[in-house]
Amino acid sequence: MTMMRLLKIHVHAYRCLRDVTISFEPDIKPQIFPIGGENGSGKSTLLQLIFALLHCSRHPERRDFLNHTIKHTKMPYEKWEVTRICIAKMELLYQNQPIEFEFFLAPLRKDHEVEIGKMMKTVTAKRRKCRELKTVLQKVQHSSTVIDLEDIRNANRNPLEVLTFLFQSEADRQSYEKIAEEFRQLKEDLESLENELGQRLEPFKSLPLNVVELPAEDKNYDYGLFCQASCDDPLAKEALNYAGEHVFLAGQPTQPYLFLEDDTIQKLFKSEGNYEKSLEEVRELLPNFYNYSPFSVLKILEALQDARDRDFQEVNKTGSYGNAYNSLVKELKTLLGEEKEISATPKMDSVTVRCKTAGNTYLNLGPENLSHGEIKRASLYSWIRHREINNAIVLIDEIENGLHPDWQYEIVRELASWGENNQYLLATHSFYLCEALTPRHVKELEPRLADPAAKRKEHGIDA
Repeated sequence: MTMMRLLKIHVHAYRCLRDVTISFEPDIKPQIFPIGGENGSGKSTLLQLIFALLHCSRHPERRDFLNHTIKHTKMPYEKWEVTRICIAKMELLYQNQPIEFEFFLAPLRKDHEVEIGKMMKTVTAKRRKCRELKTVLQKVQHSSTVIDLEDIRNANRNPLEVLTFLFQSEADRQSYEKIAEEFRQLKEDLESLENELGQRLEPFKSLPLNVVELPAEDKNYDYGLFCQASCDDPLAKEALNYAGEHVFLAGQPTQPYLFLEDDTIQKLFKSEGNYEKSLEEVRELLPNFYNYSPFSVLKILEALQDARDRDFQEVNKTGSYGNAYNSLVKELKTLLGEEKEISATPKMDSVTVRCKTAGNTYLNLGPENLSHGEIKRASLYSWIRHREINNAIVLIDEIENGLHPDWQYEIVRELASWGENNQYLLATHSFYLCEALTPRHVKELEPRLADPAAKRKEHGIDA
């Protein structure tokens, strides 16, 4: 069984994080590590940096997100220097072997480095164009008119109206075919370029990951983002490939994420911006990225749909209907204290909630009757269950928000049971969560969280 652990992270210089080193001891059980610190200490920044470097490094289609992440290395008032810049070192345990990865920036000065940089830029630009064309194709498909001639005949519709629909349909078809051909040709060009780029990267001792687009006034050279491993190249690539599929990030939809482009982040702070819509589009490109909205039951519904589908598949295999759906309903009921039962509507397009009454009967309610904390708890469980997240590094930001102090304490035990052999790194402000673990589990960034009793004494408040 393949297993991966993050053993150590050292951030040399990334935004507010300066020479920060945190170790995650592999012998500690459970593998759940709260990371504490006051607001502005860099907890969310740390999780996002780990996620972006591991999830995106070996996936060319995610290079844009690496670029956005690295542009935030310096604070706005700092200038870039023409030198090798270490961003972070991570030590991963992979196949029982510790491997150190150093992620660093270096100016591309030599001719072959400049040529590689140009190729990477070309590939990145073509991938952006591919995404744009794919979006246009989806819109054309969605808006195209499908005409049922029998329906028109029965409705006695005006012939001119029918001709208008026909012309519109033909225009949509021609537009779709033209864009589809451009998309197909672009994908062929991209595949050829990627193969050539892969061959040119072979001689490099450090693995080039991307060319970083820095502000024009800050550079004389293009910078390359590189990764240097402490093991041989095939094993390093294998470990990074595995990490890319087995690192997950969960956070709030109101959080600015540094791997997004600046225009997207600004939508969070503008009245006309639609930040949540942008996050939906990002999640299609970063499959291990999840946002727990206090009003969304989507992950619960997806898990129920998946369980239903597995039951149908069981019929095809054994002739008997499976029990995955009923088991999930029971698990969610137990999670919520046996008083509320969540299931899917008959059309599987929403969830329904049944609440137990004093007479041991059930009252049918809607999902709006679940509290913020209940939805979040059930959604997180459903996300881990639906994705079958096992043997993974799971990063969760402010998991305690919306949870009662008792639930903040209990979430530690629940996380340990939800996924097999997972390692959890939790950015948190919760003393209740930290107290559910030993002092060795708890990691802190400066400035550290102050003990509530000390705070009361500081402000002259009696206990």
